[in-house]
Amino acid sequence: MPPETPLTEWLQKLKAGDAQAMQQMWQHFFEQLRNVADNRLNHLFNAGVDGEDVAASVFESLWRAAAEGRLAHVQDVDELLWMLLAMTRRKCIDSKRRQMAYRRGGGRTILSLGDSANLFREIVTPEPDPEYLVALNDEFQRVLSKLKDPVLQRIAVLRIEGYTFDEIATLLGLALATIRRKLRLIRQTYRAELDND
Repeated sequence: MPPETPLTEWLQKLKAGDAQAMQQMWQHFFEQLRNVADNRLNHLFNAGVDGEDVAASVFESLWRAAAEGRLAHVQDVDELLWMLLAMTRRKCIDSKRRQMAYRRGGGRTILSLGDSANLFREIVTPEPDPEYLVALNDEFQRVLSKLKDPVLQRIAVLRIEGYTFDEIATLLGLALATIRRKLRLIRQTYRAELDND
């Protein structure tokens, strides 16, 4: 069992709806996510939104997901970090789409019959739209490619899929201490990516 960290404790409390844990997550991750968003927005366009808006929106979505019990699949801080990064990048893309839509329609909502059908499908379907899945997969592949060692990539994927440290060690035929060491390397790589972004 990995050692408990304050982040792990906050994650468990957040899942239980603890507002103090949410505040601690905000203080820990907000600046990093704001920097990621600012960097991404600067590359995309001048949207009239800034990284602070995006990061605040990410935390609002995180709080809503916690309140609705949709964080059960997030087993550890690595998965939480990956999810926060993906949400940040996705919200930057959404900001660009809103800006482009505003430019095309002057702020008016103009729907064709085809658009209405798609809108209805988005409202009633429980599954994410294909565009979102493609964007999420692209982001996952981009982040995964930062790990140059195929073993590190496999371990990262297994953790995201919900396997425990012991299960990963058994599946890969490696010692538990090796899995823990490699997960530390994965965390360092992702944190460096977050800092650089």
